[in-house]
Amino acid sequence: MPAVVTLKVVSGHAHHKEFRIAERMVCIVGRATDCYPWICHRDCSPCECDSSKRPKISRHHFLLDINPPDIWIRDMGSKNGTFLEPPRERCKGWPIGCIGMRPAHLTAEEAAGLHFDSYPVHDGDEIRLGKKGYVAFRVSIAIPVYCLECGKEIPIEDVHSALWKGGHRCAVCSKRAAQEMRTRPSLPKPRLCSSCKRDVSDEVGPERVGEYTCRKCRADPEKVVERLLSQARQNDPDVVAIQGYEVIKRLDPGEESKGAVFLARHRQTGRQVALKVLLPRVAMGPEAKLKFQRQIMITRALEHPNIVRLLDTGCSQGTFFFAMEYCDGGSLDRLLKQRGKLHWTEALPIIMQVLAGLDYAHTASPIPVRLVDGTLEMVKGAVHRDIKPHSILLARRDDQRLVRIGNFGLAKAFDVAGLSGLTSTAQREGTPDFVPRQQVAGFGYARPEVDVWAAAATLYCMLTGSPPRTFPPGEDPFVVVLETRPVPIRERERSVPRKIANVIDEALQDDPEIEIATAAELKRLLQEAL
Repeated sequence: MPAVVTLKVVSGHAHHKEFRIAERMVCIVGRATDCYPWICHRDCSPCECDSSKRPKISRHHFLLDINPPDIWIRDMGSKNGTFLEPPRERCKGWPIGCIGMRPAHLTAEEAAGLHFDSYPVHDGDEIRLGKKGYVAFRVSIAIPVYCLECGKEIPIEDVHSALWKGGHRCAVCSKRAAQEMRTRPSLPKPRLCSSCKRDVSDEVGPERVGEYTCRKCRADPEKVVERLLSQARQNDPDVVAIQGYEVIKRLDPGEESKGAVFLARHRQTGRQVALKVLLPRVAMGPEAKLKFQRQIMITRALEHPNIVRLLDTGCSQGTFFFAMEYCDGGSLDRLLKQRGKLHWTEALPIIMQVLAGLDYAHTASPIPVRLVDGTLEMVKGAVHRDIKPHSILLARRDDQRLVRIGNFGLAKAFDVAGLSGLTSTAQREGTPDFVPRQQVAGFGYARPEVDVWAAAATLYCMLTGSPPRTFPPGEDPFVVVLETRPVPIRERERSVPRKIANVIDEALQDDPEIEIATAAELKRLLQEAL
């Protein structure tokens, strides 16, 4: 069983109500109806309650970044503050236990520019909204216990008797160790990096099991790829998919040390592929591995001229690798860095091909997907969830520009499976330039309209050189997405024809819902505006 984080309401509305979270999730807690948990002062549904009359709880009060068993918290500029018990170090000017609170003279919009640190939350901690605890949660973290010798889960009733040398050892391993005690002392097996095999017992964390790639290897993916190709030359069945390939050069440094992309060529056929590696930041347990592999199989089943084809894939030494079609024109992101922005006559054909690929993926007939366990699952449609210039690739065919969507669903699925560890939301890294408010409020939100919104945002960026929203330096980018609207495109680029601008502005409306829900509809509206 996976680790489980439980938030139990111990005071305030819905006393004794519990929220159990067993997978990677980002929760924004507050009185806005797009929050989870949603907080009110009486039993009612969001549509019945005028929560704006209850200002003790802010609309977006605090953020929880959860990857069980890890959990971090950050205040989002709340009026009455977020408090942790037992108290963390006292901040100057704040009451004891307060981890974030906007000064009384600032509005919520002005407080968006303040910096609030993230703090780890531990089992038994209490989170209070406001000094008086208008609503309070008690946090409990249930962590499955595994044998340090064989890695098998130990039943909860045997945990106490299984204690051994700072960890646990199951009954079978204890019996075997007792027999071996006559000849040698029994010591815990060291945890080894799946790639370089060095001892990482102090780095991986005792509460996580599975394959683990150390920080040193994640910082040098070239060596990881060299080891995989060396295995392939030795006919290792785990890496037969990349047998015969050699690396030519590195194409992309990857994102946040997750991995990298290389141009590789087959020695005999001369075929070139993009070889991508993804390196989990945490120990990869079997549940997370299977969850991500399911998305890989879905992506591999997609076949469309405007979607990069996933040729082969595998997992070895704690590393996922993918052989994909190589697009020699690079990414749209690189083109925009070179050119700044594009004329609408050049940008529209690009986004039309993107929308064609999205329409196919969202509405395709049920796709038979053979999962890694051999079972067959019928999957209807797929959502990318990470459309942006970086994920759109370009190629030339017969003097025509071919546009293809890359990494279909893989980057987001990697995060949702918990393999990225605690990522940007807790640490405030990066900016959600191409993310609608629905995805910020709901980390696992996976409906086609988020791709449609992101495609419109990408078109906006092609035409203006900027994302739809303004992200002032130092301001909390997630608050900006939740509290502000996109800037009308003609305020930034007057050369965009008004009819096209109207369609783009409509497509970027995401409060309370995304206005244009399908790729086909956005494509039709853009064609009519020409």
